[in-house]
Amino acid sequence: MALHHATPGEIIDLAHAPERVPDDQSIALFKTPEVEVIRRVLDRGQSVPQHRVGGPIVFQCLAGAVRLVLTHAQPVLAAGQLLYIAPGEPYALEAQDDSVLLMTIVRRSE
Repeated sequence: MALHHATPGEIIDLAHAPERVPDDQSIALFKTPEVEVIRRVLDRGQSVPQHRVGGPIVFQCLAGAVRLVLTHAQPVLAAGQLLYIAPGEPYALEAQDDSVLLMTIVRRSE
């Protein structure tokens, strides 16, 4: 079964009760040639190995707290906070709590 991606004008519910976070799944909410928006769900202690993408990324923490391991810093992003990283900057993620991130990736034109 193919993943559902939202269509233009479709409402996406981002609200999560804290007790539901571990049961929810990471999912690409929508993807176009220019942008991809992902809801990333991480359990406390879970990490995502270092990688990079070609375009800029905006991380918005919706619940919990996540440490971003960047080249020159390791900020902890808490619920209600937003962080931008430059195109191609390597990053890793480490969940400090059960967490939900909204990741917006801008695709670079080739």
